[in-house]
Amino acid sequence: MPEVQIAVEHVIFTRVERTYSPQGYSGYQIVYQSPSLGAETAQIEKYVQCFQPGKQPVRRHQFFWTEKGQAVFTRSVPLTSPDPEVIDKNQRDAFLVHALVVSREHFARVRNDPFAIFAAAENNQLLTTDVAQLVAYLRKDPPPTQLVVPIRSGAMYPPEWSVWNLYLLCVAAPNLHEQKQSILMIAADPEEIFQLLSCMLAWLPADQRVACTFDTFVDHCTPPAGNFWIVGGTRSIGNSSFISMPLAERKVVSLKGSDERSLYTTWFAYALQNTESDAQINEDLYTAQVVAEVFTAHRALPAFPLSKRALNTFYNLNSRAITTRLAKALATVLPGHIAELLAPSLHTYIYEPLPTILSIAAQETCDTQMLAHITLAKIVYYWLLNEQPEWKEWESVLTFSEQATYMPLILLANVKAKARPQTLLSSMKARSPFFSTSDDKPQAQDVAVGALLKTGELPQVLDELLAGVQPVQDPLPSDTAQAARQSQSSSTRRLQLSDEEFQMLVNALLHQQAGNLLQGRCVWRVEYLQNSRIVRSLVKAVDASQNVAAEFVHALHHHPLYSR
Repeated sequence: MPEVQIAVEHVIFTRVERTYSPQGYSGYQIVYQSPSLGAETAQIEKYVQCFQPGKQPVRRHQFFWTEKGQAVFTRSVPLTSPDPEVIDKNQRDAFLVHALVVSREHFARVRNDPFAIFAAAENNQLLTTDVAQLVAYLRKDPPPTQLVVPIRSGAMYPPEWSVWNLYLLCVAAPNLHEQKQSILMIAADPEEIFQLLSCMLAWLPADQRVACTFDTFVDHCTPPAGNFWIVGGTRSIGNSSFISMPLAERKVVSLKGSDERSLYTTWFAYALQNTESDAQINEDLYTAQVVAEVFTAHRALPAFPLSKRALNTFYNLNSRAITTRLAKALATVLPGHIAELLAPSLHTYIYEPLPTILSIAAQETCDTQMLAHITLAKIVYYWLLNEQPEWKEWESVLTFSEQATYMPLILLANVKAKARPQTLLSSMKARSPFFSTSDDKPQAQDVAVGALLKTGELPQVLDELLAGVQPVQDPLPSDTAQAARQSQSSSTRRLQLSDEEFQMLVNALLHQQAGNLLQGRCVWRVEYLQNSRIVRSLVKAVDASQNVAAEFVHALHHHPLYSR
């Protein structure tokens, strides 16, 4: 995983003699704060000013938020028999707190992980631990304003605990804050609490970590219930708003309503039950968290590689919810009924589909850079050919096909809708080089046939319209073409043209002097004509045209319904 550089501000709180006091008096006070900090330091001081470890060599860690939305990470350490010139002339025991203050934006860069920040601060010896370092910060060089933080890439799964139940405690954090309750973890050493919390937060998507505030040691300094999600101590607190959880018992407290199944929770539960090893879960953990985060934030997946296994599992477990959001996204560019029917099948028409599908569903909109109109029009075209949905709203398909300027779909929609809109030409001339101005009133299907004739696509489109989809060649991009081939191989249904629709298609070819293409499947289709009026009309049309394929003319003239 990468390293990220973030900006950090500092607050140092301890007892000092007057000589080292910015305020000019001895006692506990803020002895250093970054120049950019203001009134928020009073709130920070309120959170850190009580720490009573007694004779225990304990360290306290805190994570909380200021009212201005800054994340605060503190470490408190006892000072036993401290330097009389700096801390206390009587050498009474004291304590020292060093707080790092990070903006919400920079905290998000490290995936809202307080333990990544604590680890980076520890590795860089950034946090004040003794009087010598304190004096150096006050009298020599102030603490650095930048911190390089390695992003955590995995998690630990303590075997003596129910990981699932611990995870549910994390999920419950927002509710506990609202209900003004806190979990009280009881342990002889707050370091045990710190390490357990480090495991727990690693299991969460980044957006869920922001609610998981904590204070690992509150003995004799009980904060208001609900200020922190988790507090730690060596003894219980006589307040029902603090829910006791002795760590020695290895039993997780049960909270009502904590089993709410989000997309990520569904995946995590499955991973815990069905993955062979913790290492395998960790291989997929980051990907699943990123997918969950983009669904919460309504943004696209990042461009860097993700675990294909995790993407597939996440999609399969949550396919119903994802398809619902996908349909909503498609409805921003497609008629709603088309979007609803297409959504469950969309992934079969896109090469490497899951990143695209998940991004579209997460955003609930079709980003034109992700799924351009013309690409979506190709998908709709092959979907209609392959799956033959129960469909009567061809006019809405036509409207979309015109917007995308995708000729095969324009042709299909026109012959199916039996529509001849005269307004089509003017709107399409401006968007495409395929349209001739020599004919003032061409039919839409004639325009599409003419354009397909010029690009050389018409023979293939005829095969597709008359006998289902055939092996796809250009103009589909290679990724769409491959997906279409895969879809064709598994599809046994084929779109059928009625006699009237076939007649409209043939007439469009004749109008564009493309009668020579009326071969193969076109001849086969003639044999199934059941309307004598259409047979006679087609005979009349081909006899009045030039350069019509001889076998097509022969098939019409020898049709059982044709009588001279």
